[in-house]
Amino acid sequence: SSAASDVYKRQGSNAHPAQVLGVARSFDLAGDSQTALAAYARALELGLEDRLQPVAQVPLSLAQKRAELWPGALELWEAMRNRDGRGSIWALVELAKYQEHRVGGFAAARDYAVEALMRVDGFDGDLPEPLGRPALEHRLRRLERRLLASNPSPVVTG
Repeated sequence: SSAASDVYKRQGSNAHPAQVLGVARSFDLAGDSQTALAAYARALELGLEDRLQPVAQVPLSLAQKRAELWPGALELWEAMRNRDGRGSIWALVELAKYQEHRVGGFAAARDYAVEALMRVDGFDGDLPEPLGRPALEHRLRRLERRLLASNPSPVVTG
């Protein structure tokens, strides 16, 4: 990992974003999460190409989620949401979870889950179980129940 550290330190502003991403992954695999997170952030700052951005955005957003640094996590998830692919579905699920469990925004959480389901229908590839249609439908049913429980219909008496 010291070779990766040397490359990371030497490159500075001349670093190629994909190389910095590779260095970040090396630090991550070696268990040096702080240096890895700094390198992931640097790769994004340097203009990492779109298709590689989720490789940096996911671990950065998860670290911010663990530290309850919600503005940073939300910003990353919103950026991921606005792309195609598996990363956008994952980001929508994270946004739904945030709304449901952190803010009690059941309607917003439902909207994110619906959007994720629409993305799944248009996705041509394999998805891990938590991003698949059955898991998203389960989430949507739970959110619908929670919405009904939080907004009961007024009782009409005659």
